[in-house]
Amino acid sequence: PLIKKALDAGGLKAADLATVAVSLGPGSWTGLRIGISAAKALAWGAGTAVLGVPSFEALALEAGLHAPQHARLVVRDARSEGFFVALFSETLEQPQRWIEECVLRAPELPARVQQALAAFPGIPLALCGDRVCLDELADTAQKNGWMLLRDCEHISAASVAECGWKRLSKNEGLKTAAEIHKLSPLYLRASDPELKLKQRLAQPGS
Repeated sequence: PLIKKALDAGGLKAADLATVAVSLGPGSWTGLRIGISAAKALAWGAGTAVLGVPSFEALALEAGLHAPQHARLVVRDARSEGFFVALFSETLEQPQRWIEECVLRAPELPARVQQALAAFPGIPLALCGDRVCLDELADTAQKNGWMLLRDCEHISAASVAECGWKRLSKNEGLKTAAEIHKLSPLYLRASDPELKLKQRLAQPGS
């Protein structure tokens, strides 16, 4: 119903769409599966292409609007595993990943980021993402002169669409049924139930 409402608001039908852009993660296991399944169904039904947009790429685009000319460090809560992290260059049009999407423990993060930034002296850094992560990194950010973007926590549909448009302009997109079927979430670690099971099995006597 929400997709139909959005299309109606624009005076569009599904068949009018050039492509369907969808956020790939990292993020909620269930949420990503639901979102990607909906995007696949819409693309199949409309006979159009689908584009997967890494979630951090879209959030980095949002951050760039709040902190122009800053490199952007995106952080999400990976719970017991630390942080989901990616570091993007300061360029909005064709940002480079100075740190690919990965999982880092809190003690590892400052040195890893400083190492990446050392290759690009003079470029300031802005952090965005989950509030709990920014709170945990506040002292580190103050010590290193990093900016905290407190109002840049959630990814907007507009940012996902803009990232999708940029990819579409490069003639990217999954068009055949087989290609669309293979589109999958960007998971960087095992799910919480899998991690708990692993910990339980590692205990003596298990």
